[in-house]
Parts: sequence; C-alpha cells; structure tokens
Amino acid sequence: PAELVARFRAAASPGAGRLAVHLAAAPLFLPVMQLVQRTMQPDSGPAELSEVLLGGLLTRADGEGPAAGPEGQWYAFVPGVQEVLLRSLGRGEALLVLKHCSEYVEQRFGKGGPNFPALAIARLTGDREDGRQPADGAVPAGGDDPARSGGGRAPQPFAEVAAKVLERFIPLTAQLRPGGVTAGDGGSGPPDPSSTVRTARALLDRYTADGMVQDLLDAVQLLRRAAEREVPRGADPQLWTELAESLLVLWRLQGGRALLREAQDAAMLAASRAGAVRPRAALARVLHAAALDHRSSGDLSGALELLRRADREFTAVYAAAGLDPREALGITLERARVLEEQWLLGGDSGLLQETVGMLEAFADAWPVGEAQPGELPLAHGRALLRLARTAPDREQAAVHAAQAADSFRHARTALAAEGTAGDELTKVVLDE
Repeated sequence: PAELVARFRAAASPGAGRLAVHLAAAPLFLPVMQLVQRTMQPDSGPAELSEVLLGGLLTRADGEGPAAGPEGQWYAFVPGVQEVLLRSLGRGEALLVLKHCSEYVEQRFGKGGPNFPALAIARLTGDREDGRQPADGAVPAGGDDPARSGGGRAPQPFAEVAAKVLERFIPLTAQLRPGGVTAGDGGSGPPDPSSTVRTARALLDRYTADGMVQDLLDAVQLLRRAAEREVPRGADPQLWTELAESLLVLWRLQGGRALLREAQDAAMLAASRAGAVRPRAALARVLHAAALDHRSSGDLSGALELLRRADREFTAVYAAAGLDPREALGITLERARVLEEQWLLGGDSGLLQETVGMLEAFADAWPVGEAQPGELPLAHGRALLRLARTAPDREQAAVHAAQAADSFRHARTALAAEGTAGDELTKVVLDE
C-alpha cells in the first residue's frame, strides 16, 4: 500500500494528492466525496477528483459492500491504502471532514434519521447495552432504521469510516469509560470547580454550534475528573449539575443505561443541597429521559413512575422564586410533555386537562406588551387536540378542537414572525 500511494503521489497533481488524504476520512460515496472536495479544497475541481478515482488507490465497491444506488457510486480503498493516507492527515482536518459527513447524513435522512456520531461511538465502545437507540433519539422503532433498510444503506459504511478515524485521532474508548479518569490524566490535587465548569460550558457551547463530538467528549471527561477528585463529594452542586446535563446530552447522542444512571446519580447529589433550583431541573430532565428509555424497553410501569417523579421535580422548580419568564417557559413546556406522556401511558385524561390549564395560566401571566413565543400556543393547541380525541361526546370534542385550531393559528403567526423554518410551520398547519 505504501508503494501504491507513493506512485500515485509521484504522478498526481498536488491538489489530487491532498484530496486523496482528505477522502481517507470520508465514506467513499460519490456525492460525499464531492462534498468533501468542495468544503476542504474549494480551489480544486473535477480534474483532481478524476485523478483520485483513476489513480489506482480505489476500486468500485463490489457486491459484498454497499451497492451503487441511483444517487451515486460507492468506492473502496485498496486494502491498506486508507491507513497510509491517514498518516498525512491532521487531527483538525479529520474532525472537520467528519463534521461535514455528519451534516450530509442529517440533510439526507433528516434529524430523525440515523445519528452519524452516535453510530461511530457505539461501534467503538459497545456501550449501547441492548442495541436500542435512545427513546428520543435518532432511529424510530418498528424496523424503520434506514441503516438496515434497502433504501438507505449509507449510514453503516459512514459509521465504519467514522469509527476508524475517531479511533486513530481520539482516545475515545478511554474517554467514555464511566468514572472517566485514565492513567494519563495527571494532576495531584482537586481542580478549581468553577474554572472546570466554565471550560466545560465553553466546550458544550462549541459542540452545540459546530456539532464536533470531540468537544462534548472533552467536556464530559473534564467534569468527570473534577467530580472524582472533589473533597468532600458533592460540595459544589454546580459541578455535579453540569456533569449531569453533559451526560444527558451524550446519552441523547449515544444511548446506554450506564450514562443515564451516572447522570441521575450526579443530578441527585447536586439536588440534595437546599435551594437547588437548577439541579432539580437537571434531575427532572434526567428522570424524563430515563422514563423514555424504560418505555422503549417495554417497562411501562417503571416509565410511568419515573415520569411522576420528573413531574414533581418540574413542579418544585416552577414554584421557586427568581425564574425569569424564559426559564419558566422552558420548565412549563417540559412539564407539559411529561404530563402528556403520563397520559399516553396511563390513559388519565385529567392529565391533559391539567396540561391545558397550566399552559393557559402561564399565558395569562406572560408580561403585558411582550409577544408570546410561538411554542406556547403550539403546546396548548396540541394538548387541546389530544383532549378532543378523548372527549366523551362529539359536542365536547368539537369545542376542544375549535380551541385547538385557534391556538394553532396563533402559533403559526408567532412562529413565522420568529423565523421558524418552513417545514416546522407545515407541521403546525397540518395540526390546524
């Protein structure tokens, strides 16, 4: 393989040589190869890509691998060539290629489609205990996983490439081990918790903005180290709250009961301090996530109990003094989802009535003269629509449905003013 790459480089243009290195970190699906070329080497063109395709480094994928589809052809590196090319790739470049590939998967399959970094992490760590996706995660139940269906064969090869690249450039398995402290961590005394939290928040903000999974992993690892070294344990609820919230973000990406248990332990420790508003909100969110996980595994009674616990925590947070209207709105909407999920599992329509009443009371208390966010009438309309479907007679159903339609109209106007994307507005119109 090394001789093959050397011969290619001797004959190819510099741009083609660099493109081959970038493509070593990408799935060799022609539309993706073109995307990587546009984003990583915008000054190159079809000539450089043709040099790579015809330069002896690649073969067309045969019947054993991903088949060619109507959207493009799959290729594969000659055995050993990818490893040689990756030696010339920088860590930042590799992660940037993965970021663009992740965006391609999201655009092709939608946000409800297979989660590219999650598949890669799961391949490397085996941390998904039962092979299921998170209950609120990427792959819908009922066998609709595009990675396994005939119509969407790209994600699994994507994950294989991503796993190989991540394993080379990031010590991923060690970073995701519960407990988090590895032999090379260094440091003798406890770190400054406030500094650790600030650094972790900056990493999480970067992950939210750029989608680079390494930033999330670094944040989790940093917080785990600080938590393990803290003396006495639980002295800084802010540190443990940040750890619980970061683990919850990682669970939504990756899944796995172990992460949920770790997040719940951290949140409970933080929430044990008097006046802990944000920690209790974090605990409520972790309990809600755990309920979804139990529901997806068929444990409906366990899910219902976790939802009730989450409801109690959200109620306590909402009752606390000092919440600004936006914080209170978030808690209200999260509690509305918890109440509706309890109704789905238990069938008690009184929970829907409670949801409607809570949302109406919150809307009545919204500051006068300030536009209400579209999420509020949207949640109100959806709760009323569910209530209409459970009404004991047609007359009552018609009343709830008319109220729901009115709320949807308000939601559509508000969301359009907020610049909400067209596909989201379409969903509201369909509900209306």
